Amino acid sequence: MVSCTSEPALPSGLDVTVDANSSCEITGTPTEGISRRNFIIKGQASNGTQSSALVELEVLKDPFIGIWKTDLPGYTNTNSLELPFDGNGGPWEVDWGDGNTTVVTDKDDIIGRKHVYAAPGSYTVTIDGYFELRGSHSNDITKLTDIQEWGGLYFDDNTRFSGASSMTISAVDVPVIAGTSLARVFEFCTALVNISNLPTWNTSSITDMTQAFRGATAWNGDLSAWNYSSVENMSNFLSGATSFNALHYDNLLNAWVAQPLQPNVTVDTSSHYTTSISGSARSTLTSAPLNWVIDDLGGL
Repeated sequence: MVSCTSEPALPSGLDVTVDANSSCEITGTPTEGISRRNFIIKGQASNGTQSSALVELEVLKDPFIGIWKTDLPGYTNTNSLELPFDGNGGPWEVDWGDGNTTVVTDKDDIIGRKHVYAAPGSYTVTIDGYFELRGSHSNDITKLTDIQEWGGLYFDDNTRFSGASSMTISAVDVPVIAGTSLARVFEFCTALVNISNLPTWNTSSITDMTQAFRGATAWNGDLSAWNYSSVENMSNFLSGATSFNALHYDNLLNAWVAQPLQPNVTVDTSSHYTTSISGSARSTLTSAPLNWVIDDLGGL
């Protein structure tokens, strides 16, 4: 072979090259990816002959690690936990933190994703594989108290922690963002104050941030470093996030106006005032050609 290519392109950090035996070889260290994706590796010989092979590539990450407190209010009783898996994928191996492990085949494996402990308490649960969690007030996301490592949990339009009112995030790694929505991602996460490495999240593909921090009453993290260039809807983005201070709001408005943005975006930050530091930015955002609709408390 004189050249090798992949369709689709390999995950970031990987490349396909011609090795010493004139064969196609995948090299590198993966930095992101979704489990069990198929790739067609194509090689071309010096005489123009082409050949191809289907490769199933699994890009592994460290496991997700979370602390769950079984006797917090939730869907199951005080000594049980049911993980709210969502999206495609599986199987996933779950270590329940009490010496027991389970292989969960997919999101519909109701028996596999539920565990009964000998006694109520806090347990460190690890999950191997790429997966999504879809939280709501009606499932056990309310029992999650800390994310210690994102691991293979990824955001592909289904992951959200809505209603995780006791959750904090001590993880220092960065999750994979593979979809276009962060809607309701931290809605009503009333214990969440900040997230380490949040500015490095790759949000360039996100079009929907509806209610992302709605009701997150303790939230006061810096959101100004995110890429908002694809966002089309931010209704109720920070509605009820009453601890988000004026400095962060000023920085956010000034960051928005410095980016290429979509027009006619609706933003609800109804608990916040605009100061003189960001007044000009707000005026630019709400005027033609952007014509954003910003629902806040106006200027101080």
